Amino acid sequence: MSRSLTIIDADYKNWVKELSQRYRRSQIKAAVKVNNEVLKFYWELGRDIVGMDADNKYGSGFYKCLSLLKILTTQIFSNLLKICSRFLGATIFS
Repeated sequence: MSRSLTIIDADYKNWVKELSQRYRRSQIKAAVKVNNEVLKFYWELGRDIVGMDADNKYGSGFYKCLSLLKILTTQIFSNLLKICSRFLGATIFS
């Protein structure tokens, strides 16, 4: 009887190991998808800024306004990063 328990225990250990590997792969896939979307957002933001800058005249205050936007978005993204790290697991962002 102890022999059958050993086999079950080994099978269980292998299952737990495989389960943890699948979980880690899922975390990595989620992080990659999040990174792709953030990169896409920043690309579009840069495109928008270049387009807006082309339409502005010297002294219009465009860059002053843009710097205020940077402060606001930094606060927003900081909070968003905290939420994502809690959701996806702190190991991805460390």
